[in-house]
Amino acid sequence: RAFREASRLDSDWPARATPRDRKHRMVYDAGGSFDLPGRLVRAEGDADTGDMAVREAYRYTGSVWDYFKKVHNRNSLDDRGMTLTCCVHVGRNYSNAFWDGSRMGFGDGDGILFRRFTRSIEVVAHELAHGVIAFSSDLRYFGESGALNEHFGDVLGVLVRQWKRKQEVSSADWTIGSELLVGAPTRRV
Repeated sequence: RAFREASRLDSDWPARATPRDRKHRMVYDAGGSFDLPGRLVRAEGDADTGDMAVREAYRYTGSVWDYFKKVHNRNSLDDRGMTLTCCVHVGRNYSNAFWDGSRMGFGDGDGILFRRFTRSIEVVAHELAHGVIAFSSDLRYFGESGALNEHFGDVLGVLVRQWKRKQEVSSADWTIGSELLVGAPTRRV
């Protein structure tokens, strides 16, 4: 699948650009469905809902926004203040996370091998990085350019985690998703 250009995004849900130079997050609960986005459960500035997946998606998308703003002086994914939209509780026993060209989706895992995918800041950052890549390059998501897209997502995901934890290179690791599996990360960069 090829990423769509920013000027050609055509969705009926609110991935709108905000007129301000500050973060704007919206978290939806898909309720175990793939019919996205689902029900809006938390927007920027709203109180915590008590749902751990909502809390993690909200917190980690905020951290990723902060990283791109403070480290790269980038105003959201599109550098024009785009709302960061997350859908949690996607599918039943869904063991994955994704960027669909305009929003992130996070499954809760199957409870056997995988836990919920919002647990990992680097997985959340990896998916958001796909948005930055889509708005910044013409990489198509197939073949070698697709592999580069995944690699850049992995590296940016780990960099966000290291930045958030204030880690030096010597004390950091390059694993992705160690919180998702028992005993092993999903990838080592």
